[in-house]
Amino acid sequence: MQDKSGTKGFFFRKRGFSKSYDSRYLVSDYQKLCIGFSLDPARRQMGSSGGVGTEISGFLLENRIVETVIGVGFSQDRPYLPEYQAVQNVEDIRKISGSKYVYMEFDSLKKLIDLEKEKETAVFLQPCFVRAVRQMQKNGYTNIKYIISFFCGYNITEDATEYLIKKAGVRKENIDEMAYRWGEYPGGFMVRTKDGRVVRFGKECYELVDLMFLRKGCKKCSLYMGEGADIVLGDAWINSLKNASVVMARTGAGAALIEKMERENKVKLFGIKERELVRMHWHNLKYKKYGMGFFLNLIHQIVKRKAIRSLIPFRLSMFLSKQRRKWVIGIDVDLGEEPLAAADRK
Repeated sequence: MQDKSGTKGFFFRKRGFSKSYDSRYLVSDYQKLCIGFSLDPARRQMGSSGGVGTEISGFLLENRIVETVIGVGFSQDRPYLPEYQAVQNVEDIRKISGSKYVYMEFDSLKKLIDLEKEKETAVFLQPCFVRAVRQMQKNGYTNIKYIISFFCGYNITEDATEYLIKKAGVRKENIDEMAYRWGEYPGGFMVRTKDGRVVRFGKECYELVDLMFLRKGCKKCSLYMGEGADIVLGDAWINSLKNASVVMARTGAGAALIEKMERENKVKLFGIKERELVRMHWHNLKYKKYGMGFFLNLIHQIVKRKAIRSLIPFRLSMFLSKQRRKWVIGIDVDLGEEPLAAADRK
């Protein structure tokens, strides 16, 4: 029996992870585990990491497997405001592509699912809603054909977006476009003004913002890898392969869909061992599954105070975060050519 306190059974550094761990607790059940990316260059670029989510949406609609795909896009009237949207046309997939780093309320998702109840549907949602939508399937929403989720480390409040917009020196009414993962991989926060000016911060900006605006309920949530979804996607932090996704099929339906897409040359997939996944995402797994450590929690308690936020040197913190990420983020993996069977996952 593995110890779940986080104090035994683990040894971690950037290049190594050894000894035992509780697979069922950290990772949960799945049928297929891969690293992959879209073979369509435009879709790969459109997505946050590898474009696999974008490719799945396109494949489902193009082949009429579903009639509508629900995901998170930006409001047309307020392009800085994320909202759930339903798309029925392949040309509109870009509207819901890319990560949206803000907590979304379940009620608005439920209302949209209700509106689309007469259509066969695929739903992209955060891990904490998977169980609720599974229950909806059991209670008559048989039109929901696929539940697709993603890795969720720090879920932040809308105030975080307000903070980044302010740091960009842009007024909300002058925003023409906004993105949380924009530009060359791994991307970063971006606002484009109506007169064409672009202001962006690298992805490292979120390390401080995550601690400043961490939602209280999300701090206590142990869900990380879309437990219970058909397919789960996350960043593949591999040194030799940039702009790629972890692709985890947790159900037979999810595995069948991914395999069909690979056969039809929609995605490129490489096998990866579960232990490599744990190494790659240990910094977030440790926090989500065993709680925030003393030092990190101390920083969080300090920077979450509104009076402190204006005193924090924003760009200096980004510089320090970028240097830290060079050390902590990214592992070396010898990628195989075929996805691993569940029996080979360790």
